[in-house]
Amino acid sequence: MRKFYYLIIAAWIVVSGCEQEADIPLPKVEQKITVSCYISDDTDTVRAYLRWSDPVFSNGVNEGKMIQDAHVVLSGSGFSRDFSFNANAQYYELPVQGFELIPGESYSLTIQTPDGTQASAETTIPYFQSDIRSASFERITEVNENNQYLDLQYVTYRFETVLGNLDSEEPYYRIIHYQKWDDPFVAATWYQSSNVWHAFDSGDDEESIISESSFSGDDSTNVFHKAIVIHCSEDYYRFHKTMENISYGPFAEPTIVYSNVKNGLGIFAGYRQSEILY
Repeated sequence: MRKFYYLIIAAWIVVSGCEQEADIPLPKVEQKITVSCYISDDTDTVRAYLRWSDPVFSNGVNEGKMIQDAHVVLSGSGFSRDFSFNANAQYYELPVQGFELIPGESYSLTIQTPDGTQASAETTIPYFQSDIRSASFERITEVNENNQYLDLQYVTYRFETVLGNLDSEEPYYRIIHYQKWDDPFVAATWYQSSNVWHAFDSGDDEESIISESSFSGDDSTNVFHKAIVIHCSEDYYRFHKTMENISYGPFAEPTIVYSNVKNGLGIFAGYRQSEILY
């Protein structure tokens, strides 16, 4: 038995004696241009937000900074226009003057920085504008036990919007609901209350989209509602759906975010929209 312990001690000495600090070079990474830009036929100004990426294996010195000196160009449907940088707002902007953004047409965004780094993307503004066949909501009020001594109630709004004339080529839609309180202590601002994404099956002629929003408050206060119905390109839809899949925390699974930017990261996408009041 004593010989066995000697063997264990000798093995431990040999193993510990082989330990040394590892000097493993990290892989070389290059910063990329990140893009956020959307175009629509009813916008008066196109805006593009550009930053440098923040790679995993980086020193964190210059990554993530706003790009302020790039040459940014929007082209399509017979025109080519340069963006200018708005230093106050920290984005590139292009007023839609002297040209049109046309539904059904394709457009390209090209970016080049002074050091020669380039990125580009293409998208199409959807051609169809879907019909809003009907829009309604149901108000559900119940006592909130946590607030019963404050005379507050739990209010749920259930919205149903029926769309027709759906686009079978790009059947991607988004409905954003907003609400505003008629209350002197609350600013008269529209607040987003729900956000719904939907991809219809090809061939559908009509579809209903249902969403809910809730709040605890005085049920006697008037609440105004509106919704923005967005018909978006596939790029728009896929980017935002993957963004919604991002989770946080020490055990969160990694998410690969969709990007349609060549030699870069981010999104350049087209959409059409209409507004309804409930």
